[in-house]
Amino acid sequence: MFNTADAPGFAVAPQPAEAPQVRVLVVDDHEDIRVPLATYLRRRGLEVAMADSAATMRAQLADASFDLVVLDIMLPDASGLHLCREIGGVLGLPVILLTARATLNDRISGLQIGADDYVVKPFEPSELLERIRAVLRRQIRRAPAALQGACLVFDGWTFDVGRRELRAPAGQSVPLSEA
Repeated sequence: MFNTADAPGFAVAPQPAEAPQVRVLVVDDHEDIRVPLATYLRRRGLEVAMADSAATMRAQLADASFDLVVLDIMLPDASGLHLCREIGGVLGLPVILLTARATLNDRISGLQIGADDYVVKPFEPSELLERIRAVLRRQIRRAPAALQGACLVFDGWTFDVGRRELRAPAGQSVPLSEA
């Protein structure tokens, strides 16, 4: 291990702040799907809240912010398709529909209504996790137009949003990954 006491002029750099956790709301009236899925996603580092109805979902959305909603189409108190339009259109949140409705027309309707993805039950939780990550990557790439020409400055660093360019305090360009 490198000991800074043995190297004059070196100091331990402060640890970067932990990246914020992705917050997902899982909305499904079937407890045997909702609870194990939430547990799986939590074990993979996501912060997960659950709702078993449209009413509970609306209360959760009013009380906390989320990065994405996984939504069952067939809820006891509302149409998931209507809710998808409401979540995406009003709140601007990405939505992945998770449903037993598997016909081509169902899938097309879900995507036309505004879903960012459509997953048919039964499903593999690992695939759903990767679809969540893919949707969130696309969201990040779609930076709001207002930010496209913006430069964010923090602690001497400069990030040009439009160019996707990061400059260190000394002025050198720092390469960024595509992910």
